[in-house]
Amino acid sequence: MVITSCGSALLLRPGWVSSAGVNWCCIKLAAEQGLAPRLQYVDAELGLMITDWVEPAISPPDWHTPEAMTRLAGLVARVHATPAPALTLDLEAHLRFYLARICHRDPRVTRLFHRMVALLQRLPSIAPVFCHNDISPANVLGESMLLVDWEYAGIGDPAFDLACLIRSFALNDDEARQLLERYQQAGGAAPGHGSPRC
Repeated sequence: MVITSCGSALLLRPGWVSSAGVNWCCIKLAAEQGLAPRLQYVDAELGLMITDWVEPAISPPDWHTPEAMTRLAGLVARVHATPAPALTLDLEAHLRFYLARICHRDPRVTRLFHRMVALLQRLPSIAPVFCHNDISPANVLGESMLLVDWEYAGIGDPAFDLACLIRSFALNDDEARQLLERYQQAGGAAPGHGSPRC
């Protein structure tokens, strides 16, 4: 809901409580770092948030151009370079949360869940960084490319963040390699030159 205060447009999000839990600390940190719209008011108990309104881009960007990928890579590198409190995204807990809410569950879904948990438990240790964990075209706003929907943010694996971005933006293998090269040129934290996939 867009509201006006002293001639400025603001975005009011009442009852903004994610099923995964809202990480207010991460939202505040992102806003302070210029990665998210500036916070004007927060009431965590009521799930109420007011931020600056972000004007949409004049025309929808083509995320598959080299320029757009360079900007995306720089944005993710900035997120990953942000000093953050030790608030970890527990992927297994999220999987269990969503599985429990499927009323009529196909046995294949349960088998896939156990396979995903086993894969998560076999992942090698990483140097964790601050991650958004849901970077998608819908969550990148305006010409200034501010990120919204930080409810999955926390300390995590930069490769996971990049893999989700690659999938959300439907980048092909060549584009994914270009993104990762630009990310590392921008000082990104994730090692290697592969194409991570969610």
